[in-house]
Amino acid sequence: MDFIEIKPTKVRGNNDLLRKAVRASFTKPKSKKTTFSLSVYIGKDIASQLDLKKNDKVSISYGTEDPRIWLIKKAGGGGYKLSDIKDSSPALKFQLTWRLFEPKQNEIGMREMKIDKINNEEIIINSN
Repeated sequence: MDFIEIKPTKVRGNNDLLRKAVRASFTKPKSKKTTFSLSVYIGKDIASQLDLKKNDKVSISYGTEDPRIWLIKKAGGGGYKLSDIKDSSPALKFQLTWRLFEPKQNEIGMREMKIDKINNEEIIINSN
């Protein structure tokens, strides 16, 4: 039997698609029993629509009727700091400790979020 080597590609993922998406990932730190970590990745094309740049701070709010609907906007004062994963990254990231609800099994890991509304000040995303 012959074998063909599988080689890594130089580009991992389609950067054009990632620039136009909002993705989120719930992870459970091994040391914590009741909390999760939530990482939110805002594609740079979407971030520019919201006038967000690296080191800006954002606020995140959840819906009173459905805590899986989130509003993200630039924060006036405190908030979560946006960072680049690396210089060539197609997205900006912020991270927080999540205690609001325990994510369902299908919510753990990286997934693309549905954008319900976007304007130049805020974005509403749906994690359902």
